[in-house]
Amino acid sequence: LAQRLVVRHHLGGLSREELPDYLAHRLRLVGCELPLFEPEAIEALYQATHGMPRPVGRLAHYALTCAAQQQVRQVSAEHLQTALEELRP
Repeated sequence: LAQRLVVRHHLGGLSREELPDYLAHRLRLVGCELPLFEPEAIEALYQATHGMPRPVGRLAHYALTCAAQQQVRQVSAEHLQTALEELRP
């Protein structure tokens, strides 16, 4: 298979500086313009995922769900921690 591939590319993770814009972009795609993640939550998200897009999306989804269950308007670092605990086996 490797012999037949013409192009290979490795997608690296997002930087700390890119992560807030990435989250805002993903939220805009679903029609949300509000800043739903506190800065501490964004930092916790980066530390947990190293900026890798799929894990960022999955963990952010769980954290948003946790915040919604508590009926709060922003995701906190505590919500991220709860989401991490739910995702770990």
